[in-house]
Amino acid sequence: MPFDRPLDSVRDTLRVLRQALAAERTSYAGPARHSDGFRLALGPVPSAKVYIGGMGPKMQALGAEEADGLIVTWLSSRVLETFSADFTRTVQAAGRERADVTLVARAYVAVTDDVDGTREAVRRELVEYVVSPPYGRYFRSVGFGDEVDAVTTGFTARDRERAVAGVSDRLLDEVLVVGKSADEVTDRLTAYLAAGADDLMVQPVPEARGGDQ
Repeated sequence: MPFDRPLDSVRDTLRVLRQALAAERTSYAGPARHSDGFRLALGPVPSAKVYIGGMGPKMQALGAEEADGLIVTWLSSRVLETFSADFTRTVQAAGRERADVTLVARAYVAVTDDVDGTREAVRRELVEYVVSPPYGRYFRSVGFGDEVDAVTTGFTARDRERAVAGVSDRLLDEVLVVGKSADEVTDRLTAYLAAGADDLMVQPVPEARGGDQ
């Protein structure tokens, strides 16, 4: 399914889900998605929450206006502190209480004996995100414009190693939580909560990149 018009796509999907989870017969036609005639056989699911994932201001606004929560990714506690304050203002501007919209920070975490190997594997993985225009805009907005330019230049030239080299240690240190024991990563994780996240989503680095889930 093509993912064009992302804001419309997510908004339409959220509204269809609201109808479906209420056990209503769906009847919705938006600019990007539509659903007609679906109904849950088991009845409503009042405990279900609908969260969206997004980093840009438009997706933040949608989360603030209509979702139960917003999930943010590839950001550090440094960035989260400002992000959380901005999101609170956005929620309030939408006429809702901040406590009614959960801000979830996703942390990419590895506990591993091979810290250096995991860092290099994640450095290579990050290339695919940095060259993606939405993520590239995000990374640029939080102080990594030089990295975006370097990675994009290497990627455009089809020089994979040059692109990987563009992912600086500074960027890697902000988006990867890695250590040799649980104790070594605990402070980094609790920092997200101190910076304003209501909840923390820990995503383990997979074994293929040196993590130990």
